[in-house]
Amino acid sequence: MKRFLFSLFLAGLAIQTYAQSTTEPYNSVSVSFERSTTKQKVLSAWFNYGQTVYDQGGDVSYFRYHMFPDTTVQVEFSNGMGPVWVHGLGQVLDPYSAYWALSGNGGPLLNTETYKVDSIRIWYRYFRYQNANPDTLHIQMYKHNAMTYNPTGWSNDGRSNARIAYDYTKNEGTGDFAEVKVLLTGNDTSMYYQNAIQLATSNFTAGAGEVVAVTAFYKNGNPTNLGDTLDPYMTPQPFVKRNTFLLYQFRDNDKTIDQGYYNHGQMLVNTVRYNINQQGWNGQFIPGLAYNSGFYHLDMDYKITSAVGISENSSFGFKTSVYPNPVEKSFANIKVELEKVGNVEISLFDITGKEVKVFVNETLNTGTYFKALDLSGINSGVYFVKVKAENNTQVIKINVL
Repeated sequence: MKRFLFSLFLAGLAIQTYAQSTTEPYNSVSVSFERSTTKQKVLSAWFNYGQTVYDQGGDVSYFRYHMFPDTTVQVEFSNGMGPVWVHGLGQVLDPYSAYWALSGNGGPLLNTETYKVDSIRIWYRYFRYQNANPDTLHIQMYKHNAMTYNPTGWSNDGRSNARIAYDYTKNEGTGDFAEVKVLLTGNDTSMYYQNAIQLATSNFTAGAGEVVAVTAFYKNGNPTNLGDTLDPYMTPQPFVKRNTFLLYQFRDNDKTIDQGYYNHGQMLVNTVRYNINQQGWNGQFIPGLAYNSGFYHLDMDYKITSAVGISENSSFGFKTSVYPNPVEKSFANIKVELEKVGNVEISLFDITGKEVKVFVNETLNTGTYFKALDLSGINSGVYFVKVKAENNTQVIKINVL
C-alpha cells in the first residue's frame, strides 16, 4: 500500500514530510474460519481507514501526537508551550461498511459473514534517550459486546459512534477485551522514520455483523519531572531529553458521514484526560477527540481474514463490470455474467454509505446481462455500484463527473 507521507503539526504548525517504514514485511498468520461451508473464497486483506480516505482523494490532514499518561510534561503548540493532553488513541473496524471496498480488498462483508482480526499494525515514532528501564505501550483489543452504539450520531455532526465503558483506575474497559503490553527498548527506537508495531491476533474473532476496536496508550518507565519538555522537534531541542513516544492520526476534513457504520473514528481515553469521575463523558472511550467527534482516525492497520464469497466450484458465481468509468454522461453501462438463475440486486451508494438508487431487484437467468444505469440527477463525486446475487456481493467504485 502506498502510504501517506506528509505530517502536520498540532494546531496548524508547518507541514513537514516524513517517510514511513516497517522493520518486517506483512505477516501471514494461519487462522481458522468461522463459517462451516466449504465452497468459499478466502478474503485476507490489510485495511487502514485514514489511508483509504486519502488514497481515494479525500481531504485529509495528518497529525502527530506526543503520548504521555498525564499532563505533568509539556510540548510546543502553535501558540506556545502546553501540557500533553492526548493519553490514548484508538480505532474502530467495521468491514461491513462500503468503505471496506475502497482498498481493493474484496468489498464489504455481508452482515452474515464472520471474520477474524489476523494482525494489527500501529504506526509510531519513538525517541529514546533514557535507557535504564523499558517504557510500555498498552494495546487493548475490544469486542463488539464491550461497546454501546449510536447509529445516527450526535446532533452536531451526524456521525455514528461507538463507546466503551472504561475504568480509569485500572486503565481498562469493563467489557470483553484482551491486552498486550509491548515493552519499548532501544530496539524500538525510530527517530527519523515512522515505524510500526505489528502483532498477530489470530484469536481475535468477530461474529456476523460485529465490529471491533483497538486502543493504545503509553506509560513511561523512566523518570520525568514536573514541567519537563517531551518535544524533540523543537528548535533548539530541550536541554533535558526525555523518552518520547508519538502516535499518528488522519483527520477527515470532508467530515464524511457513514451513518449506521462504525468503520471510522478514534477512541480516546477521556477518563485519563480529565480524571474527574467515572460517569458520563469521563467514564468512556468515544470515537474522535472530545472536541471534534469521530473525524479523526488513528494511523493503524487491521488485517482481517474471512471465508467469504464463492470459489470457482461454487453453486452461484458472477462477474461484473461497469463502463465507462469515470462516467461523463447521465448513464453508465453494467455487465453481469451469471452462472446460475437467481435473484440479483443492483444499487448505487454514495461515499457516506447511503443508498441512492436501486436499479435492479429481480430474478435473472443464466448468461450475460446488460443494463444502462440511469444516473440523471446524480451529483458529481465518488459512488459505489453494489451487485448482490443471492448471498454474494461485488462492489465497484465509479466516478461521476
